[in-house]
Amino acid sequence: MAVEPASVAETLADSRSGDHDVADRVLRQLGALDRAVYGAIADTPTPDLDEPLRRLSDLASWSKLWIGIAGGLVLVGGPRGRRAAATGLMSIGVTSAVVNQGIKRLAPRERPDREGEGVPVARQVEMPDSTSFPSGHSASGFA
Repeated sequence: MAVEPASVAETLADSRSGDHDVADRVLRQLGALDRAVYGAIADTPTPDLDEPLRRLSDLASWSKLWIGIAGGLVLVGGPRGRRAAATGLMSIGVTSAVVNQGIKRLAPRERPDREGEGVPVARQVEMPDSTSFPSGHSASGFA
């Protein structure tokens, strides 16, 4: 997939002259870049990474990884660990609600086209039913 040739600087210069809508062009370029990166990753064989990364992704679903870490803090972290675990779990709860119930509805973005990019069936993982942006995994990890 070819990325549009105009740079962000050219886009800004064009918008100052009134030729183009800067937001539209920048978003199209970011979309093209995103698709190019996805295609490059899909084209790169990673047999030794596929299964461990699939397991890690599954572990992060529904914040299981972060809840497990919080549980470990409760068990061995003393009063400070319990406070940190409670704060972390509250942060995850709020962030997940805002992202998954709020922002995802405002900015629906379809999941990548695996077949169109030629992702081998053996590398495909189960796709969630929700839209892909913003990422619930990333949001809970950030929280």
